Amino acid sequence: MLRVSTATTRIGRQVRPRASRHHQARYHLRVIGTKVLRLRAFGGLWVEQSGAVSEAGPRPRPLALLAILAAGGGGSNGVSRDRVLGILWPESDPEKARHALSQTLYSLRRDLGAEVVLSTPDLRLDARQITSDVADFRAAVAAKNWSEAAALYVGPFLDGFYLADAPEFERWAEAERAALGAHGIRALELLAKESAALGRREESAEYWRRLTRLDPVNARTTLSYMEALVALGDRTAALAHGKSYAELIRREFDAEPDQTVGRLMARLRDVDSSTTSRAAFAHVTDAPTPVVSQPSSDASATADQAGSSDRHEIPRPASRPAPHACSCAGAPQFSPPVLSVYSQSRRSPFGR
Repeated sequence: MLRVSTATTRIGRQVRPRASRHHQARYHLRVIGTKVLRLRAFGGLWVEQSGAVSEAGPRPRPLALLAILAAGGGGSNGVSRDRVLGILWPESDPEKARHALSQTLYSLRRDLGAEVVLSTPDLRLDARQITSDVADFRAAVAAKNWSEAAALYVGPFLDGFYLADAPEFERWAEAERAALGAHGIRALELLAKESAALGRREESAEYWRRLTRLDPVNARTTLSYMEALVALGDRTAALAHGKSYAELIRREFDAEPDQTVGRLMARLRDVDSSTTSRAAFAHVTDAPTPVVSQPSSDASATADQAGSSDRHEIPRPASRPAPHACSCAGAPQFSPPVLSVYSQSRRSPFGR
């Protein structure tokens, strides 16, 4: 059972109890009050108010009309009715097309609860009732406010939005998408390069990452993003992104990735391989080497005198020629040295 509070909110032209926070989302779009609606056309197409998106709202064709007016009717300019009819109802009889436009305008007033479209004599959005990210983006680009433009450009224009039985609308949307996308990419690239020049490497890498998300098969932005990751000291992430790019190119286009990306990946692998080898060599050479100290002649003599009772002297064997030595007269004779075996209390350092 839906629980509601006693407070009321005007929804369209009706007044009804406001739902609890668990069910409030479905009404957000239709809440009018004194706040201005916002049309979002980058990364999709929807209407929101105060950051809240409604599950219900205008149907696709009224939304398409809002997008046309937002993209083509910036400032005090508007879009002619004939232009709108040619985009949304190009195959319809003129009289039927005008009637369909009137029905669409009525649908917007009903769904949004406000007169968001002004009909003087061209069609344009009423900025007092609804704003759009597209209009703000065009203004930021005109003013060369690249930070504002990059913040607004969160995705391609009308990304994923499709209008059935409207090929002319699809052609118009594709042209607008390309033009707006060029400005958005330019803004992001300028900010990425500026951040790198100022030493803000993490910020620069984030801009390049956004560019790779917008165009994942672009070799130039892929290379720049990998280089930004290397500048941050994250060669592992750079290699991982290069591998993902290569796999995408092979899967989608059945082709080999760009050679510049491949060469950078090869250099990074060589660096990792040489670093691993140096680390292994340093681990071996840094290991402590056991030192075996041999007793000096004086220490040996002292030990022989002090520990004479603790050792047993092996009798010296009779002299005999050493192997490979000549036993002829006048030839040198080799005698084995005297060996001493120490007791357990004074064991030889050589383990004998």
